[in-house]
Formats: sequence, C-alpha cells, structure tokens
Amino acid sequence: ALLASNVFGAVVGQLKWSDGSIFPKSINYGGKLNIYAWVSSDYSRLTRSIIVYEVDQNGQSVNVAGTVKASETINIPSEGLAQNFEINASNYKKAGNFKVELYLIDADQNSRKYSLLFTVNKVPPVFSGPINNLFSPEGTPITIDLSRYFSDPEPYDTLTYSATLNDSAQIDVTATIRGSEVTLSPKNPEFHGTVKVTFWASDGTFFVSSNEVSVSFTEVNDPAQWQSLTNQKINEDSPSGTVIYQSLKTKCTDVDTPVQVSIISNHQHYELYFDG
Repeated sequence: ALLASNVFGAVVGQLKWSDGSIFPKSINYGGKLNIYAWVSSDYSRLTRSIIVYEVDQNGQSVNVAGTVKASETINIPSEGLAQNFEINASNYKKAGNFKVELYLIDADQNSRKYSLLFTVNKVPPVFSGPINNLFSPEGTPITIDLSRYFSDPEPYDTLTYSATLNDSAQIDVTATIRGSEVTLSPKNPEFHGTVKVTFWASDGTFFVSSNEVSVSFTEVNDPAQWQSLTNQKINEDSPSGTVIYQSLKTKCTDVDTPVQVSIISNHQHYELYFDG
C-alpha cells in the first residue's frame, strides 16, 4: 500500500504521480515524469531519499539506476510536507522497467518505503539529413560516414548501418559497409551514370532511413595506353635496312574511343610510315 499507518515512529508517507494516480506509467526515453510526495510525522525531522531502481519483470529491484533526491534530512511541519520531484528518463542508461522509491527514516531508525513503477520505452535513431547527392569520377569509389547523419538518443545503443540500391544500381554498383562507413564502388571501372541509394540505421529494434541520394559517376576521357615496344637496330651504312613493328595499331588501346595512330619523325636519314 502507498499509505502507511501511523505506527513505527508515527511516519505517514504517500507517493503518487502528479496526476494523482498510482498505476505504472510508460514514457519514451528522453521523456519526463513528475511525482508527488506527501509526508507527515510525529517527528519534526526525517531523513529522506528518492532512488530509481532498475527492476525485473516481477518488479523486483535489480540495481540502482539513478538518484532523484540524495539522502538528506528534512524538516516536517505539524501539518505535513508536500513535495514535487521530476524523473528525467534521459538520466538512465537504457530503456527498460524501473521503480522510483521514496525512503523515509525517523530519529528512532524506523523506516518506510513507498514506490511507483514505470517503463522507459526505446526510441528510434534520429536522422539529421538530408544527405547531399554524391559525385565521383568513373572508376573511383565513394565513401560516406553515416555517423555524421544518424544518432541514437540512447547513449548505450550501438547503431548498425546498411544501404539499399535501386534495381539499376544493383547492376552497376556494390555497397561495402565497415562500421559506419559505406563505400559505393562501380562494378565496371568504366561505368559512368547516376544511381539511387537509400541509407539505413538500426538500433536493433527500429530502422530509420535517409533521404534517397543520387550517386553520380562522371565520365572521364582516359588516355590511350601503349604496350611496351622493343628497341630495334639497323647497322650503320646498311643500304636498305628496314625496321618493322607488326600490328602497330593494336599496340595502343583506348577504352573510350577508337585509336588513331600517326607517326612523326624529324630524322634526316630515315622515313617512318605505315604500310597497310
């Protein structure tokens, strides 16, 4: 019972929610509750404390979760003393079941306890976007740290991250996740175009999405690439020496456009040309 009889040191206490109820309350993490305490006693001074305990499913105390009011001596007027206190759910380590307890001790060390049960509910992670569209040259992966955009009001929660690619993006891009970092890589280094990606954060209970992000890989004009050509020699005074490089045009490739090969030489004794 929340109202003690006038025995054992003549201490009478009462603990209610500010709306006058005594039934268990439920609030979200970060929310607040107000409690009302009324104390009357034949003693003019009492020691009072208000503690919050984490409790199991049976309402049994597991451990101390926090202090609403530390132990202190209070003066009790003859008409009794009314007090109001606030419970801030952000002060506790995590969501769960709790009990707030008013503890009174008189000068003869008689004690009384009055308690109320309440539950702190988990809340979803918070997305603080939007995330701007992302750009990178073709062949260059893009890495984004999602911890810059997602947070969890519950400090002891750990967020995990994921990315959802639209259908076309799954064909052209892969997403690799390491901790809070997501790397988007083209499957083909020559891919250029725009895909759509949505990022997610989860605390194990809730999933929260970002805005849809456009990821663009811009076209790059890659230079032509030559294969290595071997050095060749002609003996001095050779009357008709000829140096031949077979299939010379195939020795130079360009991934973007067909190769046009030309030969330039200012040597006064030799002429360089394509034959066919």
